[in-house]
Amino acid sequence: MKMRPIGAAMAVALCAGAGAAQEAADAAAAGRDLAERWCAACHAVADDQPVAADAARPFAAIAADPAATDAGLRAAMATPPHPAMTDPGLTEDAMRKIIVYIRSIGG
Repeated sequence: MKMRPIGAAMAVALCAGAGAAQEAADAAAAGRDLAERWCAACHAVADDQPVAADAARPFAAIAADPAATDAGLRAAMATPPHPAMTDPGLTEDAMRKIIVYIRSIGG
């Protein structure tokens, strides 16, 4: 069966969309792993985790905050805003994955 050009274009677009969705899901899963390793000592990084430090906002609250931009999150991770936050020396890729995870729990 020969595929019409419009059908082929739609098939390619659907596959690309599925690939991008899988890539985002993979980045979010990696971001959660990183957050559990580097952030969970103070922040609740998942709904089933209690908050470890009173002053550290849960990731769900950060995700729901419209003022929490990607650039702001990256800056907070790169330059600790308070002495209690250790400097994990996160790479740009690690910060991107943590941000993707935060966005994924934002609903």
